[in-house]
Amino acid sequence: KVWELSPSIPNVGNSGFSFYNVTDNTIPLHIDNSNRVGIGTSSPVGLLNLEASSGNSQLYITTNDTTSRSQLIFGDSADANVGGVQYNHSDDSMQFHSGNGGERMRIDSSGDLNIVNTGQASLNYTTDGSSDYARITGGKSGSGVGDLRFFTYYSGLAERMRISSDGSCRWTPDG
Repeated sequence: KVWELSPSIPNVGNSGFSFYNVTDNTIPLHIDNSNRVGIGTSSPVGLLNLEASSGNSQLYITTNDTTSRSQLIFGDSADANVGGVQYNHSDDSMQFHSGNGGERMRIDSSGDLNIVNTGQASLNYTTDGSSDYARITGGKSGSGVGDLRFFTYYSGLAERMRISSDGSCRWTPDG
């Protein structure tokens, strides 16, 4: 194959810098004037745009051993590690981090979902991202140690059922 490095590629114009495959008449890698990188496209729509010419587009993050971690880390101008997704190859678990990198959720190798929280753990269901319509909480400290509480929304979010640490169950249909 014949490759060409050029700031001016046919059908792209002077819009950046491209690796041009002369033999196949394709542009496998392009960097535009806004420093956006396109792999498989000469018109990247974000900082990194992967585009397959057909079928699925995949991004692989791999390591050479079975004890390391593969990570996707999110940061901002105040902190380079405010959240992320991490795959631990030693125990085949996937962890989700938020709040300055602290682990908040884990899916282990058996498929179990674990929520990691230092206080009261909650599962919340919302439709608009701000109002809870259902909630399940598990008390770790205070008066609700070991309790499992179920809340639903009907004219307001209210506790409907509680399973206490002693195994007793309380059901409150009216909240």
